[in-house]
Amino acid sequence: MTKRINLEGQEYGRLTVLRLAQIDLHGRTHWLCLCQCGQLIVVLAAQLRRGNTRSCGCLQREQSRKHFTTHGDRESAEYRAWIGMIERSANQKRQAWKNYGGRGIIVCERWRHNYAAFLVDMGRKPSPELTLERKDNDGPYSPSNCRWATRKEQNRNTRLNRIVTVDGQTAPISELCERFGLK
Repeated sequence: MTKRINLEGQEYGRLTVLRLAQIDLHGRTHWLCLCQCGQLIVVLAAQLRRGNTRSCGCLQREQSRKHFTTHGDRESAEYRAWIGMIERSANQKRQAWKNYGGRGIIVCERWRHNYAAFLVDMGRKPSPELTLERKDNDGPYSPSNCRWATRKEQNRNTRLNRIVTVDGQTAPISELCERFGLK
């Protein structure tokens, strides 16, 4: 029979060994440990001593979160606008694709895979009612062709609008009617 090493009080990574938990049928020693995050965990002595187990799992979760979080802005309106722009122009399974990617509307190289660049160029939405708009409806999503616009401004900038010139003023019919007080 081998002599057991008492690990009580020892620290391994984020774990502090509290007491012996059990000796299993194969004679392996398991220890009850307290993680720095407050969780209790039972760990095989060999895993502690080899450095294979250094926390209750919180360390790996933290490292994964850091690795997969690029900007921490996933819940923002700007991020949703960026994702929508990408989806409309690149995902053929989306219903809106036929009106965007399907007719050649692309996202510029700078923005295509880089939300941070999009945010630097566009900035935060000045107010919640604004949405992402392309100034030239047939042009790409790019810094020089995009702005934050109201729904009314967007509705006046669709390819379905009739553009006319009256008294030297060229605009959609709805806008000219508003200017001249017509229905």
